[in-house]
Amino acid sequence: MSYSQQELEALLQNDEFVRWVLQPNEEGHAYWESWMNEHPDRRALVARSREVIRLIHETEHEAVSSHDLAEQIWEDMQDELRPRIPWYRRYAAAAALLVLLGLAGGGWYAFIRVKTSTILNENGILMARTGHADISVQNTGNALRTVYLVDGSRVTLNPGAKLRYHSLLGKRKREVTLEGEAFFEIAPDASKPFSVLSGGIVTKVLGTSFRIAAQNDVVVSVRSGKVAVTRQEKNVKEKPCILVMNEQAVYSASRNKLEKTTGPAPTLLANPVPAWETMYYDEATMDQIIAVLTRTYGVEFEYDREVFAKCKITIALDQGSMYDKLDILTKVLSATYEVDEDVVRISGPGCGNSAVL
Repeated sequence: MSYSQQELEALLQNDEFVRWVLQPNEEGHAYWESWMNEHPDRRALVARSREVIRLIHETEHEAVSSHDLAEQIWEDMQDELRPRIPWYRRYAAAAALLVLLGLAGGGWYAFIRVKTSTILNENGILMARTGHADISVQNTGNALRTVYLVDGSRVTLNPGAKLRYHSLLGKRKREVTLEGEAFFEIAPDASKPFSVLSGGIVTKVLGTSFRIAAQNDVVVSVRSGKVAVTRQEKNVKEKPCILVMNEQAVYSASRNKLEKTTGPAPTLLANPVPAWETMYYDEATMDQIIAVLTRTYGVEFEYDREVFAKCKITIALDQGSMYDKLDILTKVLSATYEVDEDVVRISGPGCGNSAVL
């Protein structure tokens, strides 16, 4: 059934509703499900409101050139609201602004666009930054392509496969989304299990190597270590399917059924990916090293280029996480680095009159 703009605006400014959309929990779910059962004609209203709030939360927005006024209001509102009100009210206020500007109706997608910037597009790899700090990597070639993650893990994508993840993976959690087929080699971290969302299931590990093929059915095959596979449905309570070396599980989306297959998976005995690459530099500039780190991990770096302009750096950055490499680099430079939201900032004295490190 239809609903008015005033009803939509009221729900978008409801603190408890916004909190439930952005931080769902059982209590909130029970309350709003009960509310919708009592008001079945308002389910469409709830769905639209959740859509607006999630879009604001998950992507960066800017108005198109023909709506400079809306863009200015948006920027001014953010400046005013950031220090004064809770985060969930900021989303409600922003969503309400979209309604007031007429952007939350059927044609609202025409007035906003997601910022996407290409980081790398060569040798069969298309890497782009989408939204606030999300990375999308796709194998556009005809051969295997390897993606290196900042936590020291690496993922080898089959042709056509796509991987999405936060650029600073591991800062809060290690989670990626896979479309297609890929081979994973996961760096151990007992405090942060690594999760792969693919085709309706979640594969969770601490440190191991395995393959996921997310086509019509999703097949998870383990080469080393142990993984736990569950269906992605949040309300499903079931024991995870535990797999060890040379075991596999198959999830049928059409039947919504996850099954562990018997017998080994012989195709996993050979390592399908090349050896780890070593980044070796001989009298390289800071700009050259940072450019490679950016292209490898998709992370944004900030540093004073003039301060480090005279540095000529000879260094080997071996196997390990991006943070291991930064530890080595900053130690050589007598510098420091910090991770601030989605940016890595490097600061230090530079090289002065000394040209070689």
